[in-house]
Amino acid sequence: VDSFEVRGNDVFMIVNTGINQQQTVYLGPRWYIERQDFTLNPGDIVQVNVLTPIPNTGIVYAQQLIANGNTLFLRNDAGQSTWWPGYWSAWPPSRQFANRALPPLGSP
Repeated sequence: VDSFEVRGNDVFMIVNTGINQQQTVYLGPRWYIERQDFTLNPGDIVQVNVLTPIPNTGIVYAQQLIANGNTLFLRNDAGQSTWWPGYWSAWPPSRQFANRALPPLGSP
């Protein structure tokens, strides 16, 4: 993880994908990300499963993050976000308790 950015109400993570290559990853709305229990800091190694890129932006949607032995589920295979009200009806209940996210971010 290189850094985090708050753009409006959304949180993005900038990761180094290889030799001098950066990728912007959209995590989700700030209000949701700040309320999760997941520790991730710049410099941490993270595995990110991504979904379809946002057209013409170079930004991808994070489906799940794995870091420091924890997993953060953000979207299902259809791209439906965990903060969407009907999300958990699409997952087995045991997955709900594995949900993790980033610590509160400072003011932009």
